[in-house]
Amino acid sequence: MDSFTNQSVVAEAVDAFASELPAGKRRRELKTLSQSLKNSSPEHPLPTASRWTTASRWTTAFGRGLELRDGETALTLWMSHASRESRIQSRRTQAWIYPIALTGLVGVVMLFVGPMILEPFSRMYEEFGLQLPLPTRLLLYIGDHYFGAPIRALMFIAVAAALGYLLYWLIHRYSPFSRFFNRLVAGNSVSVSAMASFTGMLSHLLSAGVPLADALQESGDACGHNYLASVSKQLSDHVRENRGPLVNARAAARLPKNVIYAIEPKHNAVPSFALLRELSALYEERVAARYDWAGGAVGVFGVLVVGSLVAFIIIALFMPLVELISGLT
Repeated sequence: MDSFTNQSVVAEAVDAFASELPAGKRRRELKTLSQSLKNSSPEHPLPTASRWTTASRWTTAFGRGLELRDGETALTLWMSHASRESRIQSRRTQAWIYPIALTGLVGVVMLFVGPMILEPFSRMYEEFGLQLPLPTRLLLYIGDHYFGAPIRALMFIAVAAALGYLLYWLIHRYSPFSRFFNRLVAGNSVSVSAMASFTGMLSHLLSAGVPLADALQESGDACGHNYLASVSKQLSDHVRENRGPLVNARAAARLPKNVIYAIEPKHNAVPSFALLRELSALYEERVAARYDWAGGAVGVFGVLVVGSLVAFIIIALFMPLVELISGLT
């Protein structure tokens, strides 16, 4: 089987695997790669330097692994890694679906039912001329200015959601907490997930024959974590400039020791591919366990928040009545 026939088989396998993944980023990337493989031919080969220019850095790293080793083994590793990433992403999404849906339902109910509940109480308080406590005044103010104006409330929610997403994107893109407070946040789920991707990709590229310096940089770029990409770039430069053992590099202190020793057990020693794969699986299991726990914890927390909100509304509405009754007795 020539390389292009094998490439066609790989393309079909990638396309079939992508179809099994849930809709999202990884599925689009794999579809792009599959199409790139299908479009190449002996008459129109795709140069290795520009073959993956239309794909993401994640796909670029795996594509290079396909070029440098036998396609069957590389594809097996690729599918295993992509499948684990997809499961982690699904668990992350599932952990937040319930509280977001619950909060949204409560918000919609209050948006349209709130005025019908608050308006009679507001008129009654005015007729009695009661001196309202702070919680009641706050509740009526929110009811008048937001729940009583659905369009204004929807605009406020839309702006708040857009700002929240922008803040999330900026944090995810530039990793400011990892950059300035790495010792405090090194073990958070985003960092651990990125480390799982980094070590898995590094094992894949090194076992495919990619030089250590290139493999470090490409794995860092592919993991999707800006801070880890910066650290791996510094390690890559350290190797390229032949500055001595990797463990002595300044950037090595920002990675777990077991990862450094797996990359370079001894100075100029061959990296331990098996240990890197085991570390990747270990980090992925840790992240998966966290999201499984978070799925239940966040749901309970969402119920507590909604329950606290309902309790606040009830207490705020009936506080003036309790004072009125106490005054009458």
